[in-house]
Amino acid sequence: MPNIESILASAVEISAVEERQRYVEHCCGGDESLRTRVQELIENHFRAGSFLESPAAGFAATIDLAITPETPGTVIGPYKLLQQIGEGGMGAVYMAEQTQPVQRKVALKLMKPGMDGRQVLARFEAERQALALMDHPNIAKVLDAGSAGGDITRGGSGRPYFVMELVKGVPITRYCDEQHLTPRERLQLFVPVCQAVQHAHQKGIIHRDLKPTNVMVCLYDDRPVPKVIDFGLAKAAGIKLTERTLFTEFGSIVGTLEYMSPEQAKLNQLDIDTRSDVYSLGVLLYELLTGTTPLRKERFQDTAVLEVLRLIREEEPQRPSVRLSTIKGLPAVAANRGLEPSELSGLVRGELDWIVMKALEKDRNRRYETANEMALDIERFLHDELVRACPPSAGYRLYKFVHRNRGTVLAACLLLLALLAGMVGTTVGLLQAKASAKAESLALVDARAKQKLAEEAIAGEEARFALARRLADEMIQIAEEETAEGRGQQQRLRRRLLESAVAYYQEFIELRRDNPGAQADLESTRNHVQAILADLTLMRDAYRHLLLTDRAVQDELKLSPETRTRLATVLSDIRDVPPGSPPRREPPPGSGDDRSGQLLREMRTHETAIGTILSPTQLTRLAQIALQVRGVEALQEPEVVTALNLTHEQRTQLRSLCGPHPGRHHGPGRDADSGPVSPPRGVSLANHDGKHGDTPPWRGAGHHREADLSKALALLSPEQLARWQEMTGPRFAGLNDLSHSRGHEGPRDDVH
Repeated sequence: MPNIESILASAVEISAVEERQRYVEHCCGGDESLRTRVQELIENHFRAGSFLESPAAGFAATIDLAITPETPGTVIGPYKLLQQIGEGGMGAVYMAEQTQPVQRKVALKLMKPGMDGRQVLARFEAERQALALMDHPNIAKVLDAGSAGGDITRGGSGRPYFVMELVKGVPITRYCDEQHLTPRERLQLFVPVCQAVQHAHQKGIIHRDLKPTNVMVCLYDDRPVPKVIDFGLAKAAGIKLTERTLFTEFGSIVGTLEYMSPEQAKLNQLDIDTRSDVYSLGVLLYELLTGTTPLRKERFQDTAVLEVLRLIREEEPQRPSVRLSTIKGLPAVAANRGLEPSELSGLVRGELDWIVMKALEKDRNRRYETANEMALDIERFLHDELVRACPPSAGYRLYKFVHRNRGTVLAACLLLLALLAGMVGTTVGLLQAKASAKAESLALVDARAKQKLAEEAIAGEEARFALARRLADEMIQIAEEETAEGRGQQQRLRRRLLESAVAYYQEFIELRRDNPGAQADLESTRNHVQAILADLTLMRDAYRHLLLTDRAVQDELKLSPETRTRLATVLSDIRDVPPGSPPRREPPPGSGDDRSGQLLREMRTHETAIGTILSPTQLTRLAQIALQVRGVEALQEPEVVTALNLTHEQRTQLRSLCGPHPGRHHGPGRDADSGPVSPPRGVSLANHDGKHGDTPPWRGAGHHREADLSKALALLSPEQLARWQEMTGPRFAGLNDLSHSRGHEGPRDDVH
């Protein structure tokens, strides 16, 4: 797409307004902002040219000069040329004196003779209008414009000129060297230059030829003020200017080689933007700091132009600090900056390197986006703030903090040194004390280790002694609690002793983990005790077999005739018992040990058979009836005590309720003061029909059972009583007849 200058140059040559508008819309291609800018420049062009049609009121008529070089004293309109102060490829600059309507000295730019082609004139006018748009204190202002020797808008032979404020100054690099400005002062002078270029960019103007001779420094009230001049003139012509400046024709290069950006060093410059001026500002700052440009001028003398362009595009410049360390004239460069050579290199190294190298990036996407960003980063450096030219490291942040707070940091450092000195002295003393204490510490550790081993051995012995002592104490306590109950409580005593023995054997096994042989021996003994305990439990629960022979119990369990027959067959070996005596099994012939073994085997057989005949629900109900029949004695069983969580006081009170009383039965066939009773033979249990008036085999005298049970239940808490009712279930309908006729105690533990 053509740039704004080429569109403007072609548009001003079209006289028809409608045709000119169509041309502008076609070239802008829908870019509304570009079209608005071009239209504004065209209007300014013709508006500025209107005052050229006739002389201004009070002014002399325009003089038609011959095509000869102007000399001092020549009058152009209201301006009298005093002397030539500059010359470019397309025109010369004169210091002139304005006589009307005010008297002042100005700078007048006049196109050279022979440079009046239509394309060149159109571009000159477009650039003149672009300069008229800018208004910045650091940019030379355009004051007037006109034509010398005729009206070019009407086909005359006049040459255009424009008048600017007179900048009486010197190039910025020369001024800084002559005044021996320090790098910090040079940066302060450079910041307004960046701001002026930013203003031009905001007006849509790219300078493309920023260099020291286009940045002049003049004094206003003894204060240096930089002025940027020659905006856009390098874009107006296609021939070479002084200082090797090349100008615009399509396919040509534009700018001064030493200050040219990489994108300007291409033969096609259509893709130039404001970041090209940022690069030129970076070159200018490089020269202000080091006294040389990134590409030294002496390299251009014997190098072809195309090779120079390649170097501009491809060769990475040295950092300013590196350049300072390699140039031969470093003492002179440092003297011009009021510093010693070593001080200059140290000052530039770091942040200023980062700022300059960011502006000189070959890839413009990595440069500062605007000239104002570069100015802001320089101001951050001047104020000892973090610059954004590179990611600040922790060390860099610390450095900036120290630089901003020198007094505080210095005081803190002195305090830290004093503390360190004290710490060093203290550390030396501590090391000496530590060396002497180390041997004592080793001896103490060894003694403590031996003491710990001894203490562990003693603790192990004490634990084993305490365990044995607890075992003995508990056995004695159990014996004291249970022996007072008489022979009727011997089985319960045996069970409690055996259960305690099993628990303690388990603890002994845990203590002897370090001795597998002893552990195996203890496990064997524990298993034997558990087997005895299982037999005692079976003998305690065997009275349920007798309950199954009662017709009322069978009715409660809802046994079928077939089930009753099977039970009668299984329980046929229980011998008949006369009224008033508990039932007994017929003892088999042989020794006492043999008879006990055979009785146990029969009980196991009955238990197994009953388990297969009755359902789980019937077995559960049978257990509940058994607890109801046993009454207060059941409350002393270990399982019931554990389930109800009875306290020691409650257990003691329960034993007092079940203690021996005169006239009470204390075992099957026993009275309190008599020996065993031998009951006569009676009717077989298997044939008992349970009819009312018949006497069941276990029925005999008994009383006070309900009163004792009521007293026992009164000892329980509400929670314990609820748990007891849950264990015993609904009340057995035949309980009163069964319990009353069998005696107070019910089946005893020693029934077998």
